[in-house]
Amino acid sequence: MFTTEIINRSGYFLKLREGNAGQYTQVAEINDGESFTVSLDPNSTYKEFEFVIPPDYSCKLKLSSDELTDWEVITIIWNKKGLDYDTKPRRTSSRSSSSSLFLVKFFELFRWTK
Repeated sequence: MFTTEIINRSGYFLKLREGNAGQYTQVAEINDGESFTVSLDPNSTYKEFEFVIPPDYSCKLKLSSDELTDWEVITIIWNKKGLDYDTKPRRTSSRSSSSSLFLVKFFELFRWTK
């Protein structure tokens, strides 16, 4: 299970919606300056996370569940393009740590078979 902290520094009130194939449900409302933590199972179905500025929802930012699992913190900002984001990587990747553990166990096994 991964958790990603979403920080709203856009200057706007945001709604976070989750879904795919154009079908979304609201997950959270995030005031400017506040944060929300999303929990994701890396083995679950692909999802999109959509950040919108109500009431007209015309300004949107979409991130995938893959992007959320890659980053520990995502900060939603406002710039010339509209809604955008900055990221902070995870301290360790689950892929690299599991690969490293596999190599350690493999070499331990190899060492004992000689």
